[in-house]
Amino acid sequence: MLKLLCVYLNIRWGNSMKKALKIFIVLALFLGIGSNISNVNAATKYSATVNTKILNVREKTSDKSKKVGTLKKGTKVTVYSKTKSGWSQIVYKKKKAYVATKYLKFAPSTKKVSYLRNKNKIYVYDDANRGTFTEKYVTTKDDWSIWNTYLYNGKDVLWQKKEKEDSKGLYSKYDKDVKTLLQYPIKLGKSWSYKSDGDTYTIKITSLNKTIKTKAGTFKNVLELTITNKKKTFQEKDYYAPGNGLIKYYYDDKEYGSNEYELIKINNK
Repeated sequence: MLKLLCVYLNIRWGNSMKKALKIFIVLALFLGIGSNISNVNAATKYSATVNTKILNVREKTSDKSKKVGTLKKGTKVTVYSKTKSGWSQIVYKKKKAYVATKYLKFAPSTKKVSYLRNKNKIYVYDDANRGTFTEKYVTTKDDWSIWNTYLYNGKDVLWQKKEKEDSKGLYSKYDKDVKTLLQYPIKLGKSWSYKSDGDTYTIKITSLNKTIKTKAGTFKNVLELTITNKKKTFQEKDYYAPGNGLIKYYYDDKEYGSNEYELIKINNK
């Protein structure tokens, strides 16, 4: 096809135009052929190891597809995407290929998930006991992010909150009182305790992937924390969303009653 096109160009426009266009066409075809590999490299990557004696590598996502090779147990591969039908896309001998996902063992994700709030956003909350209020980031001091809490009008400052995150956890600070909100690394069932008013409270991670609906929207991969006290008079559920912090909580206290708190709006600064 390319040869016929070049002959036509030679007759139509002559040698100089033909040479320029021939180069252009060859480059275009080359880039088109290479686009599959380029797109693969741009995708999200996962590290995995072959977990069966011999794993067939196929041209397409089907057991009936042409087999283009095999991989031995223990072979490390890079997976560029996974299909709902159970196939993982890899690169085999510089070409796109597929293997059955169920025969791969994936390495734990090393991507760090932050539960700090976005400093470029303004958060609006509704508290059943205290009403509606707004929180806005103002500055950072000694590694603590400082947030002002305003009445809904956004003018009158009620108090300041301080937040900090490091490799060991997420913390809040009021005056000199530092509280561990989350302990890292995140793990289902992990628990830690703190003391308050002569009682001991235990915080436990009871879910890693909740989907929580609030008036501000629907949040996925939300952490659920369950908080109880030693006296067994208190229970609280807290929900933390990646990149947005605490989005919802409710508690029931036999001595002081109950309360609900929810994120209702996220605005840009």
